[in-house]
Amino acid sequence: MPTSSVTTGPSSTATRVHFYIEQVKGMAEFKLTTLYVDYQHLLDSHDLLARAITQQYYRSALALAASPLSSSR
Repeated sequence: MPTSSVTTGPSSTATRVHFYIEQVKGMAEFKLTTLYVDYQHLLDSHDLLARAITQQYYRSALALAASPLSSSR
């Protein structure tokens, strides 16, 4: 799989798109089902979505930590 790189300037969007296209090609080739997204890429291009994901993550983490199953260990 290709690795993410930090880029700046007008070509950074094209580089990021290429990165994810190559990742999807690798997923298809190796029959993988997980797409890895660089949070900074998401934050740069879709701030509202990035914040919603962060809020939902912390809401879920708190709920799991408070569940009876987590205290039985």
